[in-house]
Amino acid sequence: GPQRDLDGIGQRVHAAQQTPNAGRRFRAATPAGRVAVPAKPLRFDMARVVRGLWAFMSAEQQAADAGLPSRLPRYDFERDVLGALDAATERAGDDSDIHAQAVRGIVFLLRTPRLATERGLTLRARTDAAVRGQALAVFPNEPIARALWLGDASQPARPNTVRTEVTRRLGLHAEVHAGARLPLGPGDLLLTPFARAAPDPSPRWRVVTLVNAARDDFVTGFVYAAVDDAGRLLLPVDENAVEIGGLRAQSHFPVVRLRGETRRLWLYGVLAFVFALGLVARYWRTA
Repeated sequence: GPQRDLDGIGQRVHAAQQTPNAGRRFRAATPAGRVAVPAKPLRFDMARVVRGLWAFMSAEQQAADAGLPSRLPRYDFERDVLGALDAATERAGDDSDIHAQAVRGIVFLLRTPRLATERGLTLRARTDAAVRGQALAVFPNEPIARALWLGDASQPARPNTVRTEVTRRLGLHAEVHAGARLPLGPGDLLLTPFARAAPDPSPRWRVVTLVNAARDDFVTGFVYAAVDDAGRLLLPVDENAVEIGGLRAQSHFPVVRLRGETRRLWLYGVLAFVFALGLVARYWRTA
């Protein structure tokens, strides 16, 4: 009942306070095969870490938007995140109420992990004319309960609701073809460097930190995403190499007839044919 749920939350809070950093890993989306440096046992205040992560991700996002190289291939948690804590703490007094509330909310979630009791993520299919192809839609900075599987009217029919394994790639941005394929499950969080997402219909590379359902693995990388009017991240399945049920999800795009390139090819072909006929006629006249 409700009291048992409260007791369970209290036990998890107590355990988190006793071992605040036990087993937690902070890493970049390093491709398989590369040697990752194991994290050292550290003790720190999680609220300051969230601020440090947001400061680091904000700097990475600004660099990405400016076309500058990413630091993620050489990511070092102590240097890049803990080293940014002082600057982040100095700005704490200037945080808006919504930013401070977001930090407190995320810290509460990280200290009271809700482990996934079922395998797979619940996908709810929906037709959306504003989405070209197919995309997954999830809310950032809060536990993922389910994801929307959006597609335009030209996409193949899908079941309305399905629970299945979903994985996607986190990239290193500077080499977006490289990265780590990670599962996206119930209870996971996609931390973003903003307290509230402003609508942005143009997809671009955005830095996130994926926290798994056990709250012990923080992986920072880039996704290709837009932001809808509700503040959800829209992740196109093609650019993010999404796999659903172990199969690569690929959008179906209708054939575009008589595109500009096609018209030019026809024009050049006709001109070449006419020129060839002229050469043949001239040859016969002089023969």
